[in-house]
Amino acid sequence: MTDLKDDLNKWLCRICYEQPSQSLVVCLPCEPTNQPIRHLVRCHGFDKSGGKHALKRSHDGAHPDGNVAVMMIKRQRRSQEETFDREGWKRTYVEWLVCSNQSLRQASGDKLKALISFRNPIVEPLVPQSHHTPRDWIVDAFTAAKPVVIESLQMARSTITVSFDHWLADNELDLLGVVAHYLDSNLELKTVLLALKPSYGHDAQELQDTLLSVLREYKISDKIGYFIADNAANNDAALRLLSHHIDVKPAKQRLRCSGHVINLVVKAILYGVDNECMLDAALSEADHGGDSELDDTSTVSKFEAALRSKDEASRLDAWRRKGPIGKLHNLIVHIKSGSARRRFFEAKQGETDTRLYRVIVNGGVRWNSACEMVERAFQVKDALQLYQEHFRSSGTDRLDNRDCL
Repeated sequence: MTDLKDDLNKWLCRICYEQPSQSLVVCLPCEPTNQPIRHLVRCHGFDKSGGKHALKRSHDGAHPDGNVAVMMIKRQRRSQEETFDREGWKRTYVEWLVCSNQSLRQASGDKLKALISFRNPIVEPLVPQSHHTPRDWIVDAFTAAKPVVIESLQMARSTITVSFDHWLADNELDLLGVVAHYLDSNLELKTVLLALKPSYGHDAQELQDTLLSVLREYKISDKIGYFIADNAANNDAALRLLSHHIDVKPAKQRLRCSGHVINLVVKAILYGVDNECMLDAALSEADHGGDSELDDTSTVSKFEAALRSKDEASRLDAWRRKGPIGKLHNLIVHIKSGSARRRFFEAKQGETDTRLYRVIVNGGVRWNSACEMVERAFQVKDALQLYQEHFRSSGTDRLDNRDCL
């Protein structure tokens, strides 16, 4: 039985305790709750909501005996008896590297090598010595998987829907992602990334060239059901150009991204409240004869163009015309623009709350960023009020009265 001589509170597993066949009783520290939860899930068949489910049998065919220590001993013995699977270790390493978005240099560093090979020297020669090695492993894994993906696409029981969109990496590399959605030979829904290719602009011709090369590479040019992308005009133009090379009818097979539509509508509601926007909309409607479809993104695009200005005063003024949400944006920018201001805000927050929160600023490519900004502002409402009352009357750091809520 676990030594209980110390004064620390512990969780005692009642199920283990009441089983007379148990030679060990599980006692876990009381402070973290994830350990007893994990024990109940893995050893006694509970789920995280407290429901019961069937326990999976262990490798030797027997039910788990309900004791973590015994299970770990069995796993250790099996690992010692089995031959070390080098290829399996390599696959697991590549999966961890890709799925957790690790740096290639960090994944081949000395510290990681020391951690992995700690008291396990058989693994030491497998850990990459150079960042080129994990890159080559990833490319090899892609090359090996590609024929399997092509075969799966050829045996699809449905037409194939292709979605595509641009993505900007952290290193400012512009990439075009192309994804296939289809039902495989077992009628299971599959979503497969076909390409993540460097892009040198959002020109319709370049989009068309990339899409055509990917479709031909995976031999699905004649299996396309629909294309889905956001509502930018260059995507429409790219599909029209693509129709000159494969049998695609853009008017019928072009699907709109409903999430993008909703995002544009909400942004228009949030940011289209100033007189200048209303005037632009009225003039645009007059130019179209009053009954034509308006460019629903023009007002938002003009506002976003103003935000890209290098003149800080112009950006602040553009936000001020957006009502309370614009004032909140400028107030948070004021807080985040210096370490002294951030510390002052934390101090004011500490006067009203025992937990400190960071303010969130909206903008950029993150959807729901305005919602997150407003929700966080309600959480720290009192601290924001104290902050703006202080800085609206200060000297060089003075907060403009037009940015006070």
